[in-house]
Amino acid sequence: MGKLYGNYLISLYLVVKILYIINALGQLWLLNSFISNDTNKYQLYGVDVLIAIWNKQQPDTRLFPRITLCDFQIREMQNVHDHTVQCALPINLFNEKIFIFLWFWCHLVALLSVVGLISLIWTLFTMNRVSYLKKYLRITGKIRTGNSIDEKLIRQFVNDYLRQDGVFALRLMAKNSNDCVTSEVIGALFEYYKKHYKPARTIMQKDSENKLSGSVGSMLRPSAPYDVDLA
Repeated sequence: MGKLYGNYLISLYLVVKILYIINALGQLWLLNSFISNDTNKYQLYGVDVLIAIWNKQQPDTRLFPRITLCDFQIREMQNVHDHTVQCALPINLFNEKIFIFLWFWCHLVALLSVVGLISLIWTLFTMNRVSYLKKYLRITGKIRTGNSIDEKLIRQFVNDYLRQDGVFALRLMAKNSNDCVTSEVIGALFEYYKKHYKPARTIMQKDSENKLSGSVGSMLRPSAPYDVDLA
């Protein structure tokens, strides 16, 4: 994992995705710790609300009671009298709506973050990367369908030249632009790879073959006769 291995950018992106999930779950844990009481838990609050709506009932308000009992004291002369009366808490009408929204929002963010992490892991597979670039190269006519040489060349182009960070950068570019720009950039990179990398390998292979044939030829070539000085 690092720049030399071609996966530095994708590794950072994976770490950020995992931090998103931890952030969403951490907020749910904090809300549950602060709001829950001995009998009701905030982590199940949204489920209870959905069940109440399905049964056409009012949601349970034990976490945010609208009516409660209030204790207060009244001093008359030198005597203090304790009274308990029923009180209305209109502020909880707003609180329950706010925290219902927060419950669904945090769960939605956590779910989407998990889906994004899974889709990112899916893009790391070699088969998916090759098929992604092959689609654009076929559009531009850089490769031919069913050609084994082109299939091998595009695999080398993906695994040896672009690698994971390069393909990921092209995916980000495709999301923020259009297919025309992406296909032109991929086609230009592919042509650059064929000119500067594939011929170099071919020349090295030809040089090694020439050296091998030259050494074999020198071994099979008859040696020159010795010069004899009769004088």
